[in-house]
Amino acid sequence: MLQFCVVKSNAYLGLAAALWAACSPSAPEEQAKKTETPLDSVSVYLESNPNDLDALAFRSGLYLEQKNLPYAKADMEAALALDSNHVPSLLRKGEVYFIGNQTRISKEAWERCIQLDPDNIPCRLKMAELYSIVQDYDKCLTFVDAVLKRDENNAMAYYIKGLALRDTKGDTALALKYIQKSIDLNPTFVPALDMAGVLHMGLNSGLAGGYFQRIIDQDPNNAKAYYNLGMFHLGSKDYNPAIAAFTTCGQLNPNDPEPFFNLGFIHLELSMLAEARVYFGQSIKAQEINYRAYYGRAFAAERGGDLTNAEKDYRKAVEYNPAHTPSKEGLMRILQEKSRM
Repeated sequence: MLQFCVVKSNAYLGLAAALWAACSPSAPEEQAKKTETPLDSVSVYLESNPNDLDALAFRSGLYLEQKNLPYAKADMEAALALDSNHVPSLLRKGEVYFIGNQTRISKEAWERCIQLDPDNIPCRLKMAELYSIVQDYDKCLTFVDAVLKRDENNAMAYYIKGLALRDTKGDTALALKYIQKSIDLNPTFVPALDMAGVLHMGLNSGLAGGYFQRIIDQDPNNAKAYYNLGMFHLGSKDYNPAIAAFTTCGQLNPNDPEPFFNLGFIHLELSMLAEARVYFGQSIKAQEINYRAYYGRAFAAERGGDLTNAEKDYRKAVEYNPAHTPSKEGLMRILQEKSRM
């Protein structure tokens, strides 16, 4: 029978945005209040203050938020050309090269940042993130604990520590303790809310849905939160709210095949075969090479007695995944049935 897919999670979603804000200079912040956007304001400020290092680093962070890597790199390099030891620009340098997957340069920049400013928190957090990604959890926790020693209310540090403890000890309950602490300190911290929901789902906890709903309450266009909320309801076979969540997810992100696949699965479970086939078709439209959706649509057609379309879709499923046993068995059933006709 069909299997629905896993929840979606991005453990470090928004980390760069959270970290660059910690180094933002006061002058551009004041300017930001006078114009439409922070980027507009700092650009105006730099027109008359082109050598303001803090402003250059601040704008570099804004460009990083917008994923405008060339402009972020240009501002960072301009600042470091004026002062190679400018700490906020070293943070930016590490971020720029981290995005470019040149982590050795990132590590050197952040280490230099910490050497120049031993109490610098953003650079320590970035080092913790880096070591977490390369699965050196002992070093990751060393940097996180150094941050918490300097700032016991740092939400990001508790979040990263929770992730590291989950990955190094496999202890979901312990990880949740630190991630919940992160949420208590910053109730709108989306990555922590998302991870808490995912971990609670892994524990089959009814609390999971509340975390995804809190994300939706502050960001009604967050497709991933709707998807995970749908998965939460689907796991308990609470189909009506699952349908509502997956429908909204598909509307927000029509190029994602998964919400449509799960809508197909639900309608198949409800024996609403025509509707199931439509949703599996939408999943295929979103992603053509999609053996699971072809299998689902074939299975729905077979149950409805449409052997011709069932055969076509089973053949497609086998074409895209020759090792998928249920598709091969379905095709064999159809061929045997047709041979008896």
